[in-house]
Amino acid sequence: EAHLQGLNMQSHFSWLKVLISENCFIGSNSVIINNIKITSETIIGAGTVVIRDIIENGVYEGVQ
Repeated sequence: EAHLQGLNMQSHFSWLKVLISENCFIGSNSVIINNIKITSETIIGAGTVVIRDIIENGVYEGVQ
């Protein structure tokens, strides 16, 4: 915690919501960028980078 002293978290970070619906599987080391919605019955493969909404259920891998 000492390294965070004097750091105003509000001025450095913008927290946006990520909505993950029911029955989703997110593989290890995946990255989901802020303000993303993932529909139900979706599989996100390991190491996938999600940069836009996933609106159709299915299997996704790579950069989406």
